[in-house]
Amino acid sequence: RSCCPPPPSHWRIAPRAIEMDYCGIALWDEDSGQYVRTVASNGTATDGLQLTAEQVPFETPMQFGTSVQGRSLVVKRRGSSEGARVLVVGVIHGNEQAGLPIADLLDKMELGGNIDLWLVRSMNPDGVVADIRQNANGVDLNRNFSVNWAEIGLRGYWQYSGPSAASEPETQAMMALARMIEPDVVIWYHQDYFRIEPKSGREGQIRAR
Repeated sequence: RSCCPPPPSHWRIAPRAIEMDYCGIALWDEDSGQYVRTVASNGTATDGLQLTAEQVPFETPMQFGTSVQGRSLVVKRRGSSEGARVLVVGVIHGNEQAGLPIADLLDKMELGGNIDLWLVRSMNPDGVVADIRQNANGVDLNRNFSVNWAEIGLRGYWQYSGPSAASEPETQAMMALARMIEPDVVIWYHQDYFRIEPKSGREGQIRAR
């Protein structure tokens, strides 16, 4: 079943997107220059169908949420479904933008068949525009995730963790995306400590090897 009429011919829609129902993902409308049709922050498509990672087409930008100020959060899948699932986030702190050219390179370079790459250029587009660490609500998104969340500071403090765990739309969207993808490895770009820092869980175990 479909939640809407057939898409206009100028939409860039991959065949797999049509198979899964194009209403369930966001695609680029070349005429308006905007992303159209979105996935809710809980990972549920607009027609109520649950979107799975296997249904996401390759080489097709997908909006998976919006920022506080309404900017699109976009992921692009590249590589091969047979490869290791890797989620890369170019920016989480808006004034740490060294990951943007890296994300742009990953978006264009030829990939082997051993990686299923999910590329998020920025999960904090409002912070990038304002060139500030936090999102538009003044929240440090790196301190806002629900795992081990703790109350840190008040609004205006540089590491303010927000009023509650996962209070921010960007955080909620990233958590939903990660639940859908279930990546083997997640890479976040920060600056400028000049180091690679393994974390806990499976990521830390893989990095330690």
